[in-house]
Amino acid sequence: MGLSRPDWLALTPKQYTIFREAWYRRASAKEHETWEVARWQVFRTLCPPAKKQISITDLIEFPWEKQEAEKPTKESSKERFENLKERWK
Repeated sequence: MGLSRPDWLALTPKQYTIFREAWYRRASAKEHETWEVARWQVFRTLCPPAKKQISITDLIEFPWEKQEAEKPTKESSKERFENLKERWK
């Protein structure tokens, strides 16, 4: 994780937990970025800008994208709009 032995031994359990979680988030973000760059390169090779377009997620959808897509969203409707409009009066 990039710590020297004396620095690692000086950490409290709480500090270690915070450090480990931050390190893991950074490592995951770097790995996600690497995979997304590779996907973009394949996408541009298979589908140059002038040809018929496909979605980049048609090639591959990563697990972290599926988790984001599963988040519930509120659908917009006329009733909801009217309800919000009444609240602002």
